[in-house]
Amino acid sequence: MNKNIVLEANNVFKEYTQENNKYEILKNINFSLAKKEIVGLIGPSGSGKTTLLNLLGMLDTPSSGEIFVNGVATSGLADKEKTNLRGSNIGFVFQFHHLFPDFTCLENVMFPLRIQGVQKNIALSRAEEILEKMGLSERRNNYPTQISGGEQQRTAIARAIVFNPKIIIADEPTGNLDTENAQMVFNLLLGLVETLDTAIIVATHDTNIANQIPKKIKIENKTLINI
Repeated sequence: MNKNIVLEANNVFKEYTQENNKYEILKNINFSLAKKEIVGLIGPSGSGKTTLLNLLGMLDTPSSGEIFVNGVATSGLADKEKTNLRGSNIGFVFQFHHLFPDFTCLENVMFPLRIQGVQKNIALSRAEEILEKMGLSERRNNYPTQISGGEQQRTAIARAIVFNPKIIIADEPTGNLDTENAQMVFNLLLGLVETLDTAIIVATHDTNIANQIPKKIKIENKTLINI
């Protein structure tokens, strides 16, 4: 495998069975994401974008085919092994920020490090550093309900990158934001490609955002095509 490839899908299919009937969701998916690359995932609602992102992020399992994360084949891994691989390689950003309402911004950003066993003082220092880069130092002790939607999403991005992931999977990260905040969040994601040496796949319905991504793929007839 090319050592520059950090995320790969080889001949992946996904189907569901309901009342003895099989429903094909995705078929013959082949995809690769290289270091410092950003790829846009386009397609209408219901086309399978979120399903594909969940497969790539090991939140779901292919019916057949193989997903490689940082060169590791994932199909034979136990749940704990997948959790560890995901936790050390992939940061997730969703349309809804999914911040813990009872945690401050600082505590939310510290959380991924703490569950990995990082000492509290180190996690605290790292989280403060990331919040400063995001322009959120003054919000560190605020709770999610006390900050704006754009600030909530920036906090969610800070949480996703606090452990320097090799891959960021972003599912409609600007979907709930106005134009100004959407552009700000997208600019932050673009900056991460350079500053963290990471790679990003981002699903979006936003035409303005999509037009700024040089490489785009689309789900059409349950498979991927380049556009």
